[in-house]
Amino acid sequence: MKFVREWTDPETLDALMKYWAKYGKVVNICITGTKINVDMLVSEYDSTIKSLNDYYYTVRFVDYEKISVSSASTKRSTKTTKKKVTVKKGQTLRKLAKKYLGSSKKYKVIYNANKKMIDARNKKERKKHPKKKISKYTIYKGQVLVIPVPSSKLVSNSKVEELKKAMNKDGYSKLKVDKKLTSSMKSAMKKITIRTGRKGQVVKFVQKMVGVKQDGACGSKTVTAIKTYQRKHKLTVTGVADYKTLLKMIGG
Repeated sequence: MKFVREWTDPETLDALMKYWAKYGKVVNICITGTKINVDMLVSEYDSTIKSLNDYYYTVRFVDYEKISVSSASTKRSTKTTKKKVTVKKGQTLRKLAKKYLGSSKKYKVIYNANKKMIDARNKKERKKHPKKKISKYTIYKGQVLVIPVPSSKLVSNSKVEELKKAMNKDGYSKLKVDKKLTSSMKSAMKKITIRTGRKGQVVKFVQKMVGVKQDGACGSKTVTAIKTYQRKHKLTVTGVADYKTLLKMIGG
């Protein structure tokens, strides 16, 4: 088309659209001959390759609107529980943040919750070792820190237990097998992506949840069933059973 500045391989554009759909990319939708010229989110994208390597696709957009939430309402809607943790040798605020808050970048949350104690100890250590550079975020073995952990709904059912067994057998984790969805289980689940070619017990679990033959091998029928499941539960349709899809399957 004359308005395309440079020819791009369809495979590249197809991969780009899938990426945008997965991560909710905001794009400008402008349809020639209409008054439509708005910002929208790419919510779903699905494609097939036919003869002559032509790509046929369906794409779904949803309205996008920027909103702002006042700090007051944020405080009311955010609930946290305080967890006490004794610092072990080699642990840092970043490591604790990754373990308990899901991201090492949230280390300042723990620091701010224990600022008085951490600052006092570091001040004392600097006096002892005047030539040593000590970061304000340094913590020490034996310190008891309070970690403000976001509270979430408690998930406990037989599906959680079943997935834990499958994850342990496939080597994704070494979890205690029970019916409780824990932070350790969530961390292990984030490493799992059931896609074409994958085999194992977790594949069997996914096949059971999407209603196809449980042979433990992810083929085209399993991928199609995963897409149907994702579409039904308003997840990003990728055909890959990732963290969000597995979480939905166990009721999270």
